[in-house]
Amino acid sequence: MKCPACGASNGPGRSTCSSCMRPLGNQAQAESSSGPKYRSWTEESGKRPGYVAPSPSEMRQEEPQISAQNLDPAVAQEYYRQQTMSGYGENSSGMGAAAGVPADAQGFTAAGCVPFGLFAFANGQVALGIVGLIVCWIPVVSTLYALYIGQKGKELAWQGRRFNDINQFNDTMSAWNIAGWICLFLDKILYVIFVIGGGD
Repeated sequence: MKCPACGASNGPGRSTCSSCMRPLGNQAQAESSSGPKYRSWTEESGKRPGYVAPSPSEMRQEEPQISAQNLDPAVAQEYYRQQTMSGYGENSSGMGAAAGVPADAQGFTAAGCVPFGLFAFANGQVALGIVGLIVCWIPVVSTLYALYIGQKGKELAWQGRRFNDINQFNDTMSAWNIAGWICLFLDKILYVIFVIGGGD
């Protein structure tokens, strides 16, 4: 006999459906016309007998955090490339002078005080690095060079070198800034020693 509710086939002599446990034949017609509709345990609870529903905290599954450490190097590189920086749009570092410069790539840096044009060489500005290497032996000109790098260094670094994201850029610039202040301090110490020694 075919169940009128779920359509499952049942053997002869059955009074209830083997699939949904609803009454078959005359019992189903009598129930539908004279009484409340029968509801199986699956309809009543949606769960099997003895089933204990998990707590909301157990049902909530947190999505795994994506990290470059969990990715293949090639995939990680593409992942970083596709990342967008908040308020900056696509990562445009290393794309030259025509690239957009985020706010973090502006402002003063003491990296110009690092001698021999090392900051420029390390950040893709070879021409400026050569200039820095030459003028570092000329006191007044080297000061002007340091001031120029101080004002434009971050912007030039962003345009000349590829960074994974803005955080890596900030960390790199922070390290260069500290190195610049240290070099400036040592330069002044050596200058004082030279002046005092020359006076004797």
